[in-house]
Amino acid sequence: MKQFIFIVLMMLASTNIFSQNNSIGIRSGVSISTIASKHFLSNNSPRIGIVEGISYDYFFKKHFIGGEVNYEQRGFKNYIIFTDYNGNPTGRREPVYFQFDYLTFPVKLDYRFGNKFFAFAGIGILPAYVIKANTILPVFDQNFVVIREEKISTLNSVSKFDLGGLAEIGGGFTVREKFSINISFRYQRSFTSISNNQYFPSTEIRHISMQPSIGIKYSFPNKGNYQPTIGNQKKRS
Repeated sequence: MKQFIFIVLMMLASTNIFSQNNSIGIRSGVSISTIASKHFLSNNSPRIGIVEGISYDYFFKKHFIGGEVNYEQRGFKNYIIFTDYNGNPTGRREPVYFQFDYLTFPVKLDYRFGNKFFAFAGIGILPAYVIKANTILPVFDQNFVVIREEKISTLNSVSKFDLGGLAEIGGGFTVREKFSINISFRYQRSFTSISNNQYFPSTEIRHISMQPSIGIKYSFPNKGNYQPTIGNQKKRS
Protein backbone atom coordinates (compact mmCIF):
# COMPACT_ATOMS: atom_id res chain seq x y z
CA MET A 1 0.00 0.00 0.00
CA LYS A 2 2.79 2.44 0.90
CA GLN A 3 4.67 1.59 -2.31
CA PHE A 4 1.53 2.22 -4.38
CA ILE A 5 0.98 5.64 -2.77
CA PHE A 6 4.62 6.60 -3.32
CA ILE A 7 4.53 5.61 -7.03
CA VAL A 8 1.31 7.56 -7.67
CA LEU A 9 2.69 10.65 -5.92
CA MET A 10 5.93 10.59 -7.93
CA MET A 11 4.12 10.10 -11.24
CA LEU A 12 1.85 13.07 -10.64
CA ALA A 13 4.69 15.24 -9.38
CA SER A 14 6.52 14.72 -12.70
CA THR A 15 3.73 16.28 -14.79
CA ASN A 16 3.10 19.94 -15.59
CA ILE A 17 -0.64 19.81 -16.25
CA PHE A 18 -1.68 21.18 -12.84
CA SER A 19 -1.64 24.77 -11.63
CA GLN A 20 -0.44 26.11 -8.31
CA ASN A 21 -4.02 25.88 -6.99
CA ASN A 22 -3.78 22.10 -7.03
CA SER A 23 -2.02 19.74 -4.69
CA ILE A 24 -1.67 16.02 -4.13
CA GLY A 25 -0.63 14.27 -0.96
CA ILE A 26 -0.22 11.13 1.07
CA ARG A 27 -1.67 10.50 4.50
CA SER A 28 -0.98 7.93 7.21
CA GLY A 29 -2.46 7.58 10.66
CA VAL A 30 -4.22 5.57 13.32
CA SER A 31 -7.87 4.57 13.14
CA ILE A 32 -9.53 4.19 16.56
CA SER A 33 -12.94 2.75 15.80
CA THR A 34 -16.00 1.35 17.52
CA ILE A 35 -19.76 1.24 16.85
CA ALA A 36 -23.01 2.94 17.76
CA SER A 37 -25.86 0.44 17.93
CA LYS A 38 -29.38 -0.28 19.11
CA HIS A 39 -30.28 -3.60 20.74
CA PHE A 40 -26.81 -5.00 20.17
CA LEU A 41 -23.65 -5.83 22.10
CA SER A 42 -22.67 -3.37 24.84
CA ASN A 43 -19.40 -2.65 26.61
CA ASN A 44 -17.42 -2.80 23.39
CA SER A 45 -13.75 -1.89 23.11
CA PRO A 46 -12.32 -0.06 20.09
CA ARG A 47 -10.25 -1.58 17.32
CA ILE A 48 -6.90 0.14 16.84
CA GLY A 49 -6.08 0.00 13.14
CA ILE A 50 -4.45 2.02 10.41
CA VAL A 51 -5.54 4.47 7.74
CA GLU A 52 -3.45 5.28 4.67
CA GLY A 53 -4.29 7.08 1.47
CA ILE A 54 -3.72 9.63 -1.25
CA SER A 55 -5.44 12.99 -1.69
CA TYR A 56 -6.12 15.76 -4.20
CA ASP A 57 -7.04 19.35 -3.25
CA TYR A 58 -8.09 22.41 -5.22
CA PHE A 59 -7.41 25.65 -3.37
CA PHE A 60 -9.44 28.82 -3.92
CA LYS A 61 -9.18 31.91 -1.74
CA LYS A 62 -9.11 30.56 1.84
CA HIS A 63 -10.96 27.36 1.05
CA PHE A 64 -10.04 24.10 -0.54
CA ILE A 65 -12.15 21.27 -1.79
CA GLY A 66 -10.66 17.85 -2.16
CA GLY A 67 -11.04 14.13 -2.40
CA GLU A 68 -9.19 11.14 -1.04
CA VAL A 69 -8.82 7.41 -1.57
CA ASN A 70 -8.00 5.65 1.70
CA TYR A 71 -7.49 2.17 3.02
CA GLU A 72 -9.10 2.18 6.45
CA GLN A 73 -9.46 -0.43 9.20
CA ARG A 74 -12.60 -0.33 11.35
CA GLY A 75 -14.20 -2.60 13.90
CA PHE A 76 -14.59 -3.31 17.59
CA LYS A 77 -13.97 -5.93 20.25
CA ASN A 78 -16.45 -7.60 22.58
CA TYR A 79 -16.06 -10.35 25.17
CA ILE A 80 -17.42 -13.75 26.09
CA ILE A 81 -18.21 -13.46 29.81
CA PHE A 82 -17.86 -16.61 31.93
CA THR A 83 -20.37 -17.17 34.72
CA ASP A 84 -20.84 -19.69 37.49
CA TYR A 85 -23.83 -22.02 37.92
CA ASN A 86 -25.85 -19.16 39.42
CA GLY A 87 -25.17 -16.85 36.49
CA ASN A 88 -22.72 -14.65 38.35
CA PRO A 89 -19.62 -13.45 36.44
CA THR A 90 -16.47 -15.28 37.44
CA GLY A 91 -14.18 -12.49 36.27
CA ARG A 92 -12.92 -14.42 33.26
CA ARG A 93 -13.59 -13.17 29.78
CA GLU A 94 -12.28 -13.92 26.27
CA PRO A 95 -12.27 -11.44 23.38
CA VAL A 96 -14.24 -11.65 20.15
CA TYR A 97 -13.00 -9.41 17.34
CA PHE A 98 -15.21 -7.83 14.68
CA GLN A 99 -13.00 -6.43 11.91
CA PHE A 100 -13.94 -4.51 8.77
CA ASP A 101 -11.50 -3.12 6.20
CA TYR A 102 -12.71 -0.45 3.79
CA LEU A 103 -11.76 1.59 0.79
CA THR A 104 -13.07 5.07 1.59
CA PHE A 105 -13.62 7.99 -0.77
CA PRO A 106 -14.13 11.15 1.32
CA VAL A 107 -14.98 14.49 -0.28
CA LYS A 108 -14.18 17.51 1.92
CA LEU A 109 -14.57 21.25 2.07
CA ASP A 110 -12.04 22.99 4.33
CA TYR A 111 -11.31 26.53 5.48
CA ARG A 112 -7.63 27.40 5.85
CA PHE A 113 -5.89 30.41 7.39
CA GLY A 114 -2.20 31.21 7.64
CA ASN A 115 0.68 30.92 5.21
CA LYS A 116 4.03 29.55 6.38
CA PHE A 117 2.26 28.11 9.41
CA PHE A 118 -1.40 27.38 8.87
CA ALA A 119 -4.48 25.80 10.41
CA PHE A 120 -7.58 24.35 8.82
CA ALA A 121 -11.00 22.93 9.65
CA GLY A 122 -13.57 21.24 7.50
CA ILE A 123 -16.43 18.83 6.96
CA GLY A 124 -17.20 16.21 4.36
CA ILE A 125 -19.11 13.18 3.23
CA LEU A 126 -17.62 9.69 3.40
CA PRO A 127 -18.65 6.93 0.99
CA ALA A 128 -16.96 3.61 1.74
CA TYR A 129 -16.86 0.09 0.34
CA VAL A 130 -15.96 -2.93 2.46
CA ILE A 131 -13.21 -5.18 1.07
CA LYS A 132 -12.67 -7.48 4.06
CA ALA A 133 -14.85 -8.48 7.01
CA ASN A 134 -13.97 -11.07 9.64
CA THR A 135 -15.13 -12.22 13.05
CA ILE A 136 -12.39 -13.83 15.14
CA LEU A 137 -13.60 -16.21 17.86
CA PRO A 138 -11.76 -18.20 20.55
CA VAL A 139 -11.94 -22.00 20.28
CA PHE A 140 -12.12 -23.93 23.56
CA ASP A 141 -11.29 -27.49 24.52
CA GLN A 142 -13.47 -29.59 26.83
CA ASN A 143 -12.01 -27.79 29.86
CA PHE A 144 -12.84 -24.34 28.39
CA VAL A 145 -9.18 -23.59 27.76
CA VAL A 146 -8.54 -21.49 24.65
CA ILE A 147 -6.58 -23.61 22.19
CA ARG A 148 -6.73 -21.36 19.12
CA GLU A 149 -8.62 -18.62 17.34
CA GLU A 150 -10.97 -19.15 14.40
CA LYS A 151 -11.43 -16.49 11.74
CA ILE A 152 -14.83 -16.45 10.04
CA SER A 153 -15.36 -14.28 6.96
CA THR A 154 -18.53 -12.18 7.04
CA LEU A 155 -17.80 -10.34 3.79
CA ASN A 156 -20.77 -11.91 2.01
CA SER A 157 -23.13 -11.03 4.87
CA VAL A 158 -22.29 -7.48 5.96
CA SER A 159 -23.59 -4.49 3.98
CA LYS A 160 -21.04 -3.65 1.29
CA PHE A 161 -21.62 0.11 1.02
CA ASP A 162 -21.36 2.59 3.88
CA LEU A 163 -22.05 6.31 3.89
CA GLY A 164 -21.01 8.69 6.64
CA GLY A 165 -19.88 12.18 7.50
CA LEU A 166 -16.68 13.62 8.89
CA ALA A 167 -15.34 16.68 10.69
CA GLU A 168 -11.65 17.54 10.76
CA ILE A 169 -9.25 20.05 12.31
CA GLY A 170 -5.53 20.34 11.79
CA GLY A 171 -2.52 22.44 11.03
CA GLY A 172 0.88 22.38 9.43
CA PHE A 173 3.70 24.31 7.83
CA THR A 174 5.11 24.78 4.35
CA VAL A 175 8.55 23.62 3.25
CA ARG A 176 10.23 25.28 0.23
CA GLU A 177 6.88 26.69 -0.93
CA LYS A 178 5.75 23.56 -2.80
CA PHE A 179 5.62 21.06 0.07
CA SER A 180 3.61 21.14 3.26
CA ILE A 181 3.51 18.92 6.34
CA ASN A 182 0.03 18.41 7.80
CA ILE A 183 -1.17 17.03 11.12
CA SER A 184 -4.91 16.47 11.60
CA PHE A 185 -7.56 14.90 13.78
CA ARG A 186 -10.69 13.52 12.14
CA TYR A 187 -14.00 12.31 13.59
CA GLN A 188 -16.14 10.05 11.41
CA ARG A 189 -19.62 8.61 11.91
CA SER A 190 -21.68 6.42 9.60
CA PHE A 191 -25.20 7.36 8.53
CA THR A 192 -25.97 3.87 7.27
CA SER A 193 -25.92 0.56 9.13
CA ILE A 194 -23.71 -2.42 8.33
CA SER A 195 -26.49 -4.76 9.49
CA ASN A 196 -29.04 -6.22 7.07
CA ASN A 197 -31.27 -9.29 6.68
CA GLN A 198 -28.20 -11.56 6.74
CA TYR A 199 -26.12 -9.78 9.37
CA PHE A 200 -27.70 -9.02 12.76
CA PRO A 201 -31.10 -8.16 11.20
CA SER A 202 -32.77 -7.04 14.44
CA THR A 203 -30.43 -4.10 15.10
CA GLU A 204 -28.61 -1.16 13.57
CA ILE A 205 -24.82 -0.96 13.70
CA ARG A 206 -22.98 2.18 12.63
CA HIS A 207 -19.24 2.83 12.55
CA ILE A 208 -17.62 5.57 14.63
CA SER A 209 -13.93 6.38 14.32
CA MET A 210 -11.33 8.93 15.36
CA GLN A 211 -8.19 9.36 13.27
CA PRO A 212 -5.05 11.29 14.21
CA SER A 213 -2.82 11.40 11.14
CA ILE A 214 0.14 13.05 9.48
CA GLY A 215 0.63 13.77 5.81
CA ILE A 216 2.68 15.55 3.19
CA LYS A 217 1.32 17.51 0.22
CA TYR A 218 2.91 18.80 -2.96
CA SER A 219 1.55 21.93 -4.69
CA PHE A 220 2.09 22.03 -8.43
CA PRO A 221 3.91 25.05 -9.89
CA ASN A 222 2.00 27.27 -12.29
CA LYS A 223 3.54 26.83 -15.75
CA GLY A 224 1.00 28.79 -17.72
CA ASN A 225 0.62 32.11 -15.92
CA TYR A 226 1.83 34.92 -18.26
CA GLN A 227 1.71 38.71 -17.98
CA PRO A 228 2.00 41.13 -20.96
CA THR A 229 5.05 43.39 -21.28
CA ILE A 230 6.13 46.06 -23.78
CA GLY A 231 5.34 45.17 -27.38
CA ASN A 232 4.07 41.76 -28.19
CA GLN A 233 6.42 39.94 -25.83
CA LYS A 234 5.14 38.20 -22.73
CA LYS A 235 6.99 37.54 -19.54
CA ARG A 236 6.40 34.54 -17.36
CA SER A 237 5.49 35.46 -13.79
